[in-house]
Amino acid sequence: AVWEKLLRYYDTKALRSKCCVRKPDQQYVIPHCLRQDTIFNIGQILHVIPHLLRDLKDKKRSRNKSGMTAVNCHPEVIAEGSQKKFLVPYCLNNLVSFKKAAFTLAEVLITLGIIGIVASMTIPTLVQSYKKKVVESKLVKVTSLMNQAIKMSTIENGDTTTWDTLQSNTDYDRAETWFNKYLADYLKVQKVENVEWGGKSYLGVYLLDSSVFLFDLYIYDVKYFIDIKSLKKTDYQLGKDVFVFRFSPKLMGTSSSWKYAVNTGFVPYAYNWDGTYEGAKHSSLGYGCFDSSISEVSQPGALCTKLIEMNGWKIPEDYPFKF
Repeated sequence: AVWEKLLRYYDTKALRSKCCVRKPDQQYVIPHCLRQDTIFNIGQILHVIPHLLRDLKDKKRSRNKSGMTAVNCHPEVIAEGSQKKFLVPYCLNNLVSFKKAAFTLAEVLITLGIIGIVASMTIPTLVQSYKKKVVESKLVKVTSLMNQAIKMSTIENGDTTTWDTLQSNTDYDRAETWFNKYLADYLKVQKVENVEWGGKSYLGVYLLDSSVFLFDLYIYDVKYFIDIKSLKKTDYQLGKDVFVFRFSPKLMGTSSSWKYAVNTGFVPYAYNWDGTYEGAKHSSLGYGCFDSSISEVSQPGALCTKLIEMNGWKIPEDYPFKF
């Protein structure tokens, strides 16, 4: 009698399609269909229970190889309150969970090993590429910064060729006075102080981005450090830890080595350079970027800044140093 009454409100095939729907991303099958217009008494509800228990036993016997269970669907009647009673179709799949796929320990370890190998191959390359881009961007930035300061200073102090000239034996106080007169008002710096580096005294200018200028006391040769850490290194290398610039508005010598060394602005070091890309790699006096292994010259690698500038401010692929 219960089943006959139920079938008057639910077509059996439609009932199965509504309440016995298995979603592949869910562990349990949860029916969502609900009728509110069918009324049953307690006796009818108790009559359904034996059928549910019977189907549960059948369900266990019919478990297939994949761990999924056979679909058996019956309605469950629930009475609530005195005003309304509900008929809730119920699917036995709610009572039985499906087996979860899992990885074995060996599979996990193999996967982690593969990830580690790939990371060890790619991460150093990514780090190297990032460091190169930092160096490139800072070289471009500092060149622009200094040339803007020089240009603004010429408005008040005249052409750079008329600025005071300092000799190689100039002391620190005179160098600081020169800097305060011509550049200090046009640069934002943390501090200016006397710095001992490489056995010599320099005018140290600390910029806001933690990079540092070391001006020779006669001003014209300028060493640029990407950060303070590079400044503190004892085994430094020109073209890697230190990049050499020059501010030389006046001719300081008559030899051919000075041909490209005179400029009214702040430019990469070009003393003893022949004006070619290859000449920036190898110079006759060993100042070239690829001459850094030659210990008997005074500034091996001094032309590295010029080499990078000639390559569009990009570090060449065959650059001799790793960052």
